[in-house]
Amino acid sequence: EGGGRDGLSIEHDCLSKLPYLTQCIKESMRLSGTVPYLTRSPTEDVVIEGSVLPRGCSVELPLLDMHMCEEHWPDPLRFDPERFSPENSRGRHPFAYVPFSAGPRNCIGQSLAMDELKASLAMILARFRLHRDPLQPKPEWVPALVARPDPSIKVRLSVA
Repeated sequence: EGGGRDGLSIEHDCLSKLPYLTQCIKESMRLSGTVPYLTRSPTEDVVIEGSVLPRGCSVELPLLDMHMCEEHWPDPLRFDPERFSPENSRGRHPFAYVPFSAGPRNCIGQSLAMDELKASLAMILARFRLHRDPLQPKPEWVPALVARPDPSIKVRLSVA
């Protein structure tokens, strides 16, 4: 029940009532995020375990590798939306999961992006069942500024 007056839409206040969908989206983004890495430059020299990162150098942050770190994500290749339940998220390092970047250069559109994802998926899943096309090869992720699957992902829809 999306709460839309026309039965074909979802009201914004209903999005917060879909916590498991949110957990599924976050776990999907952890496993195959669209941004594979970030590049930053320190504004001052930084010492990490005795090594110096000089001010102005380029530092690449491999987000996909960070999202596979077993210290924060036991059995990291397993799809487990429960990782993002409130009780399992408590105490996790705030930068262990950064699909939209983090800190002062955080993506200003991340709330809108999550709301659009939730609304789109809720409306699709309310009406259809999705089936992987068994004739299509398993897609591989092509790293780029924004990652994409190759070949494109094709699914079959059936009425729910």
